[in-house]
Amino acid sequence: MEIPPLNHPVVIRTADGREHSSRSEGVEDGALVLATPFGLTADPEAWLGTEVVACWTAASGLCELTVTIAGSGLSGPVRVWHTRPSTPSTRTRHYNRRAHVRVPVQGLVTVEHDGSSHRGTMLDASEAGLRCKLERSKIPDEAEVTASFVVGDRPFELPGMVYRILEKDRGAELAIALDADPRDADELRRAVFAEQIKQRQRQRLE
Repeated sequence: MEIPPLNHPVVIRTADGREHSSRSEGVEDGALVLATPFGLTADPEAWLGTEVVACWTAASGLCELTVTIAGSGLSGPVRVWHTRPSTPSTRTRHYNRRAHVRVPVQGLVTVEHDGSSHRGTMLDASEAGLRCKLERSKIPDEAEVTASFVVGDRPFELPGMVYRILEKDRGAELAIALDADPRDADELRRAVFAEQIKQRQRQRLE
């Protein structure tokens, strides 16, 4: 059975379909320890015996594990839930290129090609690629590039290839397939996942 690594971002989905930000605090006495989601900490013991779904990303895909909240407590300053798996295995939705989660991202991007740097703005990003708009660009289709950008507070500088160009007023929209090594791909996956959680939380507050 697969479980999230220590300090890995986790989304807790409750029976009403709502999703709450959490993270893995490790394993203790056979229990998966999860940070109690913000907003559910006022009376954490009210959730004892409740089934929730823990969701997280891994190299293989989006993992889901149904767990029962068996206890609550403190791990240092962090209030946590001690959970027990309610199902014998972790469900994994395997990735494919089109299935990667894309999130809108605001910020600047620099695309380097053939010794020249082109500045523009981000549109969205996933662990497999990004879309951006460049004001002036002579970068051809299928060009090999290096993209420098930020997701959340994490900077990235990754190689890739332009696979689509859409001419726009005063510029062009580029879609870039990223060719990151496993470590960078995992960091980008976590950053995108965390950004998605933040955006969902902001939408619920609006």
